[in-house]
Amino acid sequence: MRKTITATGVLASLALSACSSEPTPAPQPTSADQVADKLEQAADQSDPKAAAVIDQRADELRGSGTVEAPGQPGSYTQKTMQEAGAAAVETGAAQ
Repeated sequence: MRKTITATGVLASLALSACSSEPTPAPQPTSADQVADKLEQAADQSDPKAAAVIDQRADELRGSGTVEAPGQPGSYTQKTMQEAGAAAVETGAAQ
């Protein structure tokens, strides 16, 4: 019984210490040119229809300053990849 109480106490204190830790900082904006370079790399590995969408979006992005981090929901990168995926599905390439 005592071991169960001790284990529960340890787990509870760990849970409380995790709650009081510093929040994860928000991702910093990323250079638009860096994101465009990564998009072009992705286009090189994509089927032609998806690559056309990705290349077009990378060209639109160049020189526009900064954008949200690529991994963020709703980021320019994620929207681009969703559009490219939709283009690939339309052509049947994603089968």
